[in-house]
Amino acid sequence: MKPRTLIFFLLVCYCSCAKFPPNFKRCNRKQPDFKECFFKAVEHAVSQMTVSMKEVGLPKLDPMSIPSMSIAAGTSAAAFEQNYENITLSGFTKNNCSKIEIDFDEKTMHLDCGSDLIVMNFNYEFIGNILLLPIRSKGPGKVDIIKPKNVLTLKFEEYEKKGKQYIRITDHKFLWTPQQLVVNLENLFGDNEALNKNLNDVFNENWKALYDDSGPSYEAAFGKIFAAIANSFFGRVPVSELFDN
Repeated sequence: MKPRTLIFFLLVCYCSCAKFPPNFKRCNRKQPDFKECFFKAVEHAVSQMTVSMKEVGLPKLDPMSIPSMSIAAGTSAAAFEQNYENITLSGFTKNNCSKIEIDFDEKTMHLDCGSDLIVMNFNYEFIGNILLLPIRSKGPGKVDIIKPKNVLTLKFEEYEKKGKQYIRITDHKFLWTPQQLVVNLENLFGDNEALNKNLNDVFNENWKALYDDSGPSYEAAFGKIFAAIANSFFGRVPVSELFDN
């Protein structure tokens, strides 16, 4: 998978020190209720990412724009290459989180959140076979990702830059578990509406098998994106600004 995404923006924003955004909540890691404070602070920060904040290296998260992404063919149901362009995703700032934690001893961050709906619009090109049916199509498309559970785990290290301590993400894992996918792809068979509807029905009736086959590639692609966003922010804002040491 090749998510050619926000990376240029993030690299540009990574370069220099920035002040903690005044509209974000700050937590002192020595305060007795730090865990509760951190939960609310991250939840509050994510909800505000409907605009980009270039001064601290944060792109707009809702909607999120991704120029292009490629997902390799799966090995069973989804044995087709998936190439996407002009992707937008809406809904990532509307979360119900059950767990948002940071552990400075283990150097891990963990977010366990659910969304009611993530909407993904794109232009697609598919080449290969879906459930043994040949497919070679391209056009506009949309997928409604119903009630996904989004679990992100980040490993990090602290390092010194220009006399200040910063956080660097060293590893990541993202798990994305939807309850349902509703697929609507146009131009699967040109102007033949009956065949277009039939193949969309195949996607929707077999979404679970298709996602089980290609889902890990999507998780890897989006995990890379979220880790890059975190690195961009933590690489700009020193630990002293983040946690009011």
